[in-house]
Amino acid sequence: MLWPGSTKEPLQTLVQRCSDEQTVPDIIFSIEEIDTSQIKTLVLVDVRARARVKHAEKLISEADSLGIKILIYDHHPPSNDDVPGEMHYVECGAASSIMVTQLQETKTEISPQQATWIGMGIYEDTGCFVYDSTQVLDFEAAVWLKKKGMESKTIYDYLHKHSATGIALTQDQLAVYEELTETAKTYVIMDKKKLQLLRQLLRKN
Repeated sequence: MLWPGSTKEPLQTLVQRCSDEQTVPDIIFSIEEIDTSQIKTLVLVDVRARARVKHAEKLISEADSLGIKILIYDHHPPSNDDVPGEMHYVECGAASSIMVTQLQETKTEISPQQATWIGMGIYEDTGCFVYDSTQVLDFEAAVWLKKKGMESKTIYDYLHKHSATGIALTQDQLAVYEELTETAKTYVIMDKKKLQLLRQLLRKN
């Protein structure tokens, strides 16, 4: 599994906790750690724009020559920057809801912990079901996950207590936040030694 260019803090916190408790296998990798010659299928979830998967651009661009099949499960509308592949697009509020339909179709059983993880994706992407993009499918997916043991209290704790502000963003605010996160750059104005020297000069003056 590869992270996208950025991940939201509640999910980062939950994954770190599960890793510390060793309740999930170590399945999060960087592209450098993966032997791409062994990959037969690349599955993109909740993303279809190439700009958001730049860390996997080489793999995507060489997919045809390497014989790699690309499957895409996404709820974002199409754009001119779409990754080429077998698209599974559903108009709904969360990509996690699409994954639930896949689990239902294949009659795949999941644990309460897995149900909670998937449920967090639905709650996060739909703004706890208040965003305009929320569809009936999102509610139905949440009901199915609840029957599988989804822990609503755990989701609430991580979305509200472990986030930076504990405040749900509107769709417009979320879009701005994600754009800023994706395009953010770091500039070193002055290193530590020069800063200390400047402070010493200012004190003398």
